[in-house]
Amino acid sequence: TTFTFTALTDAEGLTYEWLINEEQVSTDSTFTYDFPEAGLYLVELITYDSDQNECFVKEFVEVGFSEIECDLEIFYHNDHADSTTFTFAALTDKEGLTYGWFIDEEEISADSTFTYDFPEAGIYLVELITYDSDQNECTTREFVEVGFSGTDCDLDIFYHNDHADTTTF
Repeated sequence: TTFTFTALTDAEGLTYEWLINEEQVSTDSTFTYDFPEAGLYLVELITYDSDQNECFVKEFVEVGFSEIECDLEIFYHNDHADSTTFTFAALTDKEGLTYGWFIDEEEISADSTFTYDFPEAGIYLVELITYDSDQNECTTREFVEVGFSGTDCDLDIFYHNDHADTTTF
């Protein structure tokens, strides 16, 4: 399964170091990675400026979960003012969808975008279920680590499954 990863930052002149399960896999700002098998992977991004000041962020990525093939992704980022406040958005080209967002199986929102204050640090399962006008269902999910302080910098990881093959390894 192939994913594309992109560093989201406004800073310029950075060097990048990407690690997957603590193994360096790239030094580019954007790269693709072929996961060898289904599982939960830790993806870390470390950046350095010209003075060698370090900034880092990490995400857990679940690979190989696919209920049905659909063009739907979850985009989220920490709002940085508070380590437990996150904004979530549905990424899809489809129109006229009905949305259902769930955090640890509790329904949280029916909007395409929302902000959520997690009650405490931890790893949470975030699920997005959409329905089109014919009531066809599409589901995607992400594990989100909340309360990881890292470094206080404007840096996030954006990633998506390239959808060519979501279940074969």
